Amino acid sequence: MYIVRFFIWLFSLIADITNEFIDKNVPLLSAAISFYAFFSIFPLLLAIIMVFSIFLGIPDFEKTILDSLKNLIGHWKLDGNAQDSSGHGHDGEVLNATPTIDRFGNPNQAYAFDGDGDYIDIPHSKTLNTL
Repeated sequence: MYIVRFFIWLFSLIADITNEFIDKNVPLLSAAISFYAFFSIFPLLLAIIMVFSIFLGIPDFEKTILDSLKNLIGHWKLDGNAQDSSGHGHDGEVLNATPTIDRFGNPNQAYAFDGDGDYIDIPHSKTLNTL
C-alpha cells in the first residue's frame, strides 16, 4: 500500500515539475526554435542548393540567389534595438521585450518574450506587402 502511495506521489511531483517548466519556458523555447529555423537552417538550405547547382550545371544560379538578396525588404539584427538594417527604414519599436543573450552567449543580441504583451511593432508599409 505504501509503495502505491509513493508512486502516486512521485508521479504527481513529476507532473508538477513538468507543468511548471512548460509554463515558464515554452514562449522562450518557441522563439528560440523559430530563430534557429530561420537563421540557421535557411542559410544551410541555400548552401546545399548552391552546391547542387554546381554539380547539375544550372547557369547563373549564384547570380540569381545574390540578386534576390539585394531585394531584401527588412533586416532586424535585434542587437539592443529593432532598427531595420536593410536601409528601407522599417524600424520597429520594442514593447515589453527585454534584451537577452543569444544562442552563442553574446549579451543583448536577442530578445526575451514572456508571452504577456511583449512584441516588436513594425509600422505598416506598402513595401512589406511584397511577399
